[in-house]
Amino acid sequence: MLKTLTISNSQNQKITGILHNNNQSKTLFIIVPGYKTYKNDPAIKEMAVQLSKKYTVFRYDSTDDINVVRQENNLNSIVDFFRLKFDNIILIGTSLGALVSLMHVNKNKCVNKLVLINGFFYFWGLKWNDLKIIILTFITFPFIKISRQILISYYKNLKPKNINVPVLLICGRNDERINFKQSQKFYNSVKENKSLVILDNIDHGLTRKEFVVDVSKKIIEWLK
Repeated sequence: MLKTLTISNSQNQKITGILHNNNQSKTLFIIVPGYKTYKNDPAIKEMAVQLSKKYTVFRYDSTDDINVVRQENNLNSIVDFFRLKFDNIILIGTSLGALVSLMHVNKNKCVNKLVLINGFFYFWGLKWNDLKIIILTFITFPFIKISRQILISYYKNLKPKNINVPVLLICGRNDERINFKQSQKFYNSVKENKSLVILDNIDHGLTRKEFVVDVSKKIIEWLK
């Protein structure tokens, strides 16, 4: 059963999402979107459909920029809204959403597990269009407040050794936007309760249904 929910963040701004309610499950997946990724994107919708066969899933829109501070604030409000309603909450962070999810886990204790798909963690191995945004953020660091907030928050919270929940990393060897070796490096930095799955076929945005189905199966298998 699908239900539209509106959640207010700490600035009283509205976050609208879709809940795929599985009444048989007390586990909630929250799909944390990447840069300019939205709840009705085909890959996000299909992943919610696949996972909701066994679990409840919530999908929502990202902001339209790389402001991970604002995105983590939104995620915090979403988790706070659901945390007393479910026994387990699992974040699925995709691309930039992987970094947002990591930031949240390192700041809070309300999430039980973490799934990171084609994650952005480091400033290397990026497609040029994405790298340009990072370079601009560094250049404007002395002059623009939000650039300072983004980079300070990044360096403060990108601490894989501090992760205290089980984490699954899934990445595509042929990811055309983020080199899969970012996930390998991140995996090696996590102390324990970690799993890494490298798939040969998937692209960055999981643009084909079979890619989403394959990734969803890996997530479900990991939970068994």
